[in-house]
Amino acid sequence: MEIKTDSIQKQIAATRNDSTDQKDMNLKQACSEFESLFINEILKTARKSFPKNDFLGNSHGSDVYKSMMDMEVAKCLSKGNGMGVGELLYEQLSKQNDSL
Repeated sequence: MEIKTDSIQKQIAATRNDSTDQKDMNLKQACSEFESLFINEILKTARKSFPKNDFLGNSHGSDVYKSMMDMEVAKCLSKGNGMGVGELLYEQLSKQNDSL
């Protein structure tokens, strides 16, 4: 029984490429999530600087709603180009990852 080493080597190379692509996708996702958290902190801090109004009320429920709204706005802002923080972070981390 003869084993074709070329096909095995191609499969191993494909597996390595897949894992590299998966690592790259995971890194991009993590950088995007970091940017989302960063934007959320900016929004939360900005919200504290504004005087409270009675539009949504001053209850605990309205605070939870505002917090959830800030998180969703941050997620939307971080998608695509976002503020660029996630992209810069990705570029730096991928360079470090390539050198390892």
